[in-house]
Amino acid sequence: MTMNDGDMKAVLEWLKDTDLAEVSFKEGREGFSLSLPTTAPVPAFPPSRYVPVLSPAVGVYRKGSAGKAGAADGSAVARNAVLGMVEQARGKSVPVTAPKAGKIARSFASDGEAVEYGSLLYFIEP
Repeated sequence: MTMNDGDMKAVLEWLKDTDLAEVSFKEGREGFSLSLPTTAPVPAFPPSRYVPVLSPAVGVYRKGSAGKAGAADGSAVARNAVLGMVEQARGKSVPVTAPKAGKIARSFASDGEAVEYGSLLYFIEP
């Protein structure tokens, strides 16, 4: 079976309309593999009075920062306040900041918990 450029373009367009990131085909000694560039999806939240605080990186979550305790549920936080840190390899830490002022409605990550990029860490009620 021989595929021309038009056939390959049609398969690529079809791939874009699916939730697949890669497709491969092989018949005998011939075949192809196509993949789309991937990025880590950030979860979508329905409209709510709560503002989600998501992990800015992959690593280990630490509540608070440099000797300061983390914000507890019900505590008031200022906009851009550091709520915690995500520790990464080689000693790098990425701060987790409050996108809005308000109070911590709920915490979702424990100190020392492994988190992924986009993991829900807090809900803030403005």
